[in-house]
Amino acid sequence: MRQQGFNLVELLIVLTIIGILTSIGMPIYSQHIIHAHRLEAANRLTQLAIAMEHYYIEHQTYQPGPLNEFDAANHSSLPYRFTLSKSSDVSYELTATLIEGQMHDPCGTLTLNALGEKSASGQTQLSDSCW
Repeated sequence: MRQQGFNLVELLIVLTIIGILTSIGMPIYSQHIIHAHRLEAANRLTQLAIAMEHYYIEHQTYQPGPLNEFDAANHSSLPYRFTLSKSSDVSYELTATLIEGQMHDPCGTLTLNALGEKSASGQTQLSDSCW
């Protein structure tokens, strides 16, 4: 009489294979999520820069800036805090600072100023790859 089903060795082999595939796949997935959040944050900074330019057209100054745009950006699901870090009548600097869940992103804080200059303060030497 032949038994049907799996024996313990077969089950352990399947569980080992699943564990190996998971240990390979999770870091790749995590890096993909970090990259996607960073691109969303860069896009949000660009949108805030456009809002700053619209504000300047209407008020002839960048101060205090379109605060409702920053409120909306900071209430998003992104793991970044968006701020107007430096502002004067003729220039500004926008920053996207890492908060929970994204602290191991090598690009660190993203910055965009009134001249369109983009930078990243992280460990990576290539800030263009962060944008």
